[in-house]
Amino acid sequence: MRLSILCVLGSLALVAQEKPARVSGHVRRADTGEPLAKAIVTLHPRDEATMQAGPRVVSTGADGAFVLADVGPGLYVIEAERNGFVSRDFGTELLTVRAGEDASDIELKLAPAAVISGVVLDQDDEPVQDLSLMALRLKYQRGGRRELSRGQSAVTDDQGKFRFYGMGEGLYYLRTMLSAPLKRGPERSLEYGDTWYPENAFDEDSEPLRVGAGADIRGIWISVSPEPAFSITGRVEADAKDLEHMEMECIRSIPFTLTFGTSQDFQADGSFKIEDLQAGEYGLKVELMGGERMHYSGFAKVRIVDRNVRVNIPVGHAAEVSGTVTEEGTDVLPKGLQVSLYESESIAVFLSDLDKSGAFDIRDIPPGNYHFGLFGSHGEDERFFLKQVRCSGVDYTTQAVKLDIGVPVSDCRIQISKEMGVVRGEVMDGEKARPGMAVVLIPESRELRRIRRYTLRVKTDAGGKFEIPNAIPGRYLLFVLPPNEDGREFALNFADRNQGEAQSVEVKAGETQVVRLKSLAAR
Repeated sequence: MRLSILCVLGSLALVAQEKPARVSGHVRRADTGEPLAKAIVTLHPRDEATMQAGPRVVSTGADGAFVLADVGPGLYVIEAERNGFVSRDFGTELLTVRAGEDASDIELKLAPAAVISGVVLDQDDEPVQDLSLMALRLKYQRGGRRELSRGQSAVTDDQGKFRFYGMGEGLYYLRTMLSAPLKRGPERSLEYGDTWYPENAFDEDSEPLRVGAGADIRGIWISVSPEPAFSITGRVEADAKDLEHMEMECIRSIPFTLTFGTSQDFQADGSFKIEDLQAGEYGLKVELMGGERMHYSGFAKVRIVDRNVRVNIPVGHAAEVSGTVTEEGTDVLPKGLQVSLYESESIAVFLSDLDKSGAFDIRDIPPGNYHFGLFGSHGEDERFFLKQVRCSGVDYTTQAVKLDIGVPVSDCRIQISKEMGVVRGEVMDGEKARPGMAVVLIPESRELRRIRRYTLRVKTDAGGKFEIPNAIPGRYLLFVLPPNEDGREFALNFADRNQGEAQSVEVKAGETQVVRLKSLAAR
């Protein structure tokens, strides 16, 4: 009889484990908190236990509420959508559902979508039909690097009008994309040129289009004119067996990091042809693919003025930098540090390990202007800064070194140091603490802002307190502002535009500065 009771209890426990759960909550506007009716809520499975069941979909009621019953236990992503609104990272949430539990009070927020509209006219003020445009989302990174990613796309109608809708708030540039040639001949094509809005987009101090949540920006006027298009032909000089593992990339020299692009294929004999290029400067990079990393094998810089260009690219020619690293005050080098080289407007970073004597050698570098830096896992590099960098007697501590193909830069002597300062304090609104605010330390020197290591950003804790460790000695401007997705505080001119709202701080080695800050409505 006792055995039967135990079996019954075991069966009841198994039923409890397999009992479905219930998921419920509300969808609200991110700006006002008002409930959103008719929002579509989707529960996406994210593990093996839930994948077979497939997604679950439900619509919110007039009060913005939703209920999903009989949900199996497991890991999900829950997402809300509605016409006229965008997620802005508030509309999705990772959710762990446990058997028999009631996952309630889930709050999903959607921001009002923005609209941008305007017209494209030609040189005679006539509308241009069927021209593609793209709204490119702008984000700033440390060092002032501007990074563009794909946003919405649009095509002009018969009146030259375009309309971007469903836009999230942020910073944008508009760009007309190269169209089908208006006329193609043996020597060149004719097509509408690649045009940017605002027109001064290539200037590092240009002001992008600022789009707020729910904004309706109208009346944008973009002028395009027919321009000749050219081609680059040539041949990659390499062994046939190496060509099977090579790719070539053609990059136009513009002061942006584009997070998308295409590679150029070439024929079995190494020949290639790149068509429909506007006048300008281009970089061709041949990459040997395979192994744990990508090796740059050949480069060419091409300037198109008024005719097609031909260029041959020999492989195995690249820039190289070598030298030694020492730490101030000790003969023992830290483990795990690497020397890095990076260009201000590029996402690429070139690294070298240090041997026991502190020697480094960075190879396969494309030609360009590079800053020195440090790289280490788990933030190890933030514990040090480059106190001095000299190559062949020239000081490159804060200025870029120019690298050319076949001209190695050697005898670089780098001294690193841990002698830095600390800035700490609190952010208050009267007597009220401001948690979750971004506190940014920006050098007064514009040139130092180009060096990624100098600008530092932290967040205030629940009590409005913050601490910025490992600040390089020097004079800074200290700002506090609401966190944002576009990193606008890293723009080179941010500190200049908002200097009246900043607090000046001098960081000294081995000292701690204590400050009290107020929040800033950044421009």
